[in-house]
Amino acid sequence: MFPHQGSIFDHVISQDRAGFKANVLTYLYLNAAQGCFGALSGIMFSLVGRKISNAVRNQLFCSIVVQDIACELIYKDPCCESFSKSLPLILTELQL
Repeated sequence: MFPHQGSIFDHVISQDRAGFKANVLTYLYLNAAQGCFGALSGIMFSLVGRKISNAVRNQLFCSIVVQDIACELIYKDPCCESFSKSLPLILTELQL
């Protein structure tokens, strides 16, 4: 990018309109391509982040359900009652 900026200034100083137009167009195309690739990179990072967070949420949900089922059915522990009552609240928090 920087050589094109310098050559633009060189053509302005030497008053070469054809060279100036060619270098400005080249610089414009390079900046447009850089913007497109930057936007594509941002979109890809966003998609990967969503997939990772979705996978973590699903894994957490499965772990909570397995823990709740094991706690209530196998151990018959009275402390599980408070956990099973708070499970819908936890699930609504995960949906955000």
